[in-house]
Amino acid sequence: MIKEKQSALSVDDQALMLGVVHRDHQAFAELYRQYANKLYSFAFHLLQNHHEAEEVLQDAFVKIWQNADKYDSKKSSPFVWFAMIVRNLCIDRMRSHTRRHVFLERWNHEDASPDHEDGHRIVMAAELSQQISAALSKLPDEQWEAIKMAFYRGMTQEEISHKTRQSLGTIKSRIRRGMLKLRELLRDIYG
Repeated sequence: MIKEKQSALSVDDQALMLGVVHRDHQAFAELYRQYANKLYSFAFHLLQNHHEAEEVLQDAFVKIWQNADKYDSKKSSPFVWFAMIVRNLCIDRMRSHTRRHVFLERWNHEDASPDHEDGHRIVMAAELSQQISAALSKLPDEQWEAIKMAFYRGMTQEEISHKTRQSLGTIKSRIRRGMLKLRELLRDIYG
């Protein structure tokens, strides 16, 4: 009896995935209804942060929708595939936080060092600031605005989306493209 029920669920999930591949919004909504709570719990368990778990869940379902045609039923059940997407997004987020933390520690350590008033450092910091400002001015306006709100005003992507009345996906895309462009522009300077 249990095996029959699991196999029926698997067939249902497979049918829903096929619906998502064919852009059936109802099939997608049903997958969301069935798995959102479990996937959220998994993301929260990894991240220990409700807001971040919610963002990961949203990103995961965007990836599921966009990449449904890449799902292979021979390799895993839909739920396992979803969980792997959530896991990978959580790992990416944790790595990003670690990089930010290391950067801030280095920045604070350099700022607190005794030779911090050294004239050479002041000149270098001013030059770096000018180079970054010049690179930022080369970004398209919508990317610059999104980056300014996120990094200078400390707004979350969700807050930016609400304030600008743009979809969250659009805001994430603008920030990502802007950061990639900045990296490209600054790579010429810093190698």
